[in-house]
Amino acid sequence: DLSYARSVGFVWDVWGNQISEIAREVPYMVSLGNHEYDHESGGDKDPSGAGAGFHPSWGNYGDDSAGECGVPVVKRFPNPPATGNGIFWYSYNFANVHWVMLSSEHNYTAEAAQYIWLDEDLSRADRSKTPWVIVTAHRPAYNSEMYADDYNVSLNIARNLDDLLVKHKVNLFLAGHYHAYQRQCAVAHMACQGQVSSPSAPVHITVGSAGASLDSVKDYPQDWTMRTMDTYGTLVLRIRPEKIVGEFWGAENTQTPALPFGLLDTFEVFPFAGTGESLAYV
Repeated sequence: DLSYARSVGFVWDVWGNQISEIAREVPYMVSLGNHEYDHESGGDKDPSGAGAGFHPSWGNYGDDSAGECGVPVVKRFPNPPATGNGIFWYSYNFANVHWVMLSSEHNYTAEAAQYIWLDEDLSRADRSKTPWVIVTAHRPAYNSEMYADDYNVSLNIARNLDDLLVKHKVNLFLAGHYHAYQRQCAVAHMACQGQVSSPSAPVHITVGSAGASLDSVKDYPQDWTMRTMDTYGTLVLRIRPEKIVGEFWGAENTQTPALPFGLLDTFEVFPFAGTGESLAYV
């Protein structure tokens, strides 16, 4: 989720001003979430072309955008890379990373347009130029926080995307939606796959801690959850030729959060064909 404007235009202006110091210095690439897109009416005005939207029987896709239907995002971010379906799903290369921005608010099941596009896009990625592949979506495929409806959606995202992500050796899957930080192992089919230094599935990270009220709930017991932190913070990725180093910097006091943030978690992501000593997940 971006501004949480929910059809209140000036909130978009306030949020745009808040991000301006960063967005004017570096590429600010966005993907939309339920509060920018989800709708139950007005599908004829949906700029993504999905009409009535995505409403699977197992989902909790309602009217969370309060009528925005993705229109403000399209108007305020008018020039996404012309590689997919506008701002809704697209990809781009930055340095030695191929980035894929998915829409978890559109159909991602097998045979859907977005699924077919993802398969084709990942097939075209030139790993000699962009050896790292990072896929993002608003909703995570793996998150064990105790929100039953959202957890059920994540199970279905994983069921539909796991094989594709493993097939194309995606290194990292980043998501938000939950208002917390949670790190998983390299996971597919509900289990850790491989070792830290030789994974056979993507590492999954949820970073939804930018400022909305925190979750502060317990986790379902899952072996693939390595760390959960209910605090405000941001994720920094240091992309190196041999590995990705992730750092979660966050507020150590959630009651009175203040800068500077402290380093609260670190992790490493290695290539699928990693070499060297295998490390256990911690």
